[in-house]
Amino acid sequence: MKSLPRRVFWPLLPFVLLVAQTATGLFFLRSATTLACALAVLFKSRTPRRGIVVAGLLVSLVADVVLGHSHGRTEWFLCGLSLFLVAHLLLIAFCLSHGRPRPVVAVFILIPLLLFYVLMLRPGIDTPAMRCGVLAYTMVTGLSLSAAWGLKPTGSLLHVLFLLGILSLAFSDTLIALRLFCGIRGIYFLMLPTYLLSHCLVALALETEKGSTEV
Repeated sequence: MKSLPRRVFWPLLPFVLLVAQTATGLFFLRSATTLACALAVLFKSRTPRRGIVVAGLLVSLVADVVLGHSHGRTEWFLCGLSLFLVAHLLLIAFCLSHGRPRPVVAVFILIPLLLFYVLMLRPGIDTPAMRCGVLAYTMVTGLSLSAAWGLKPTGSLLHVLFLLGILSLAFSDTLIALRLFCGIRGIYFLMLPTYLLSHCLVALALETEKGSTEV
């Protein structure tokens, strides 16, 4: 049996980096946290098609860097948003390869999200390109939630932790949207921790799924 430090290194590393980033605010720790999550999945998990999740995490890393340096430039923002959309699609692909679509769940999620966009977000968006981008991302977020809901086996650690990860990501995205397009700050300070937590939970879901191996 591997020693305890070896066995807990990959599961704990992303969470340690998350706490360090929250405490210091250092930008590079944002990327380090997501990179650690991708490496944890790559080295610690034996889940079939885990490479899709690794790719999704790495795309998210690039997207975060792009958005972090957008500085109000619409083109950069839309580029980062598009990359995050691709990351969502990769996570959806993984979920569908380990579960089945849930159309009813998707409808119940997408209708409130569409109303949220129309009633709250769209009035604060100036350009057609931005409106299309935000609408597309909002709908894909809903599809991610419904896809994670359909993961099999239901109630497993893979299912529960992955779903919590996507919920955490959706919560973080909601805080961003409320701040940018509605001027509501409120608990915006939770945006970055919940964003990074989503990656940590997704990585942990694959690490704890049956069949994972120790490195």
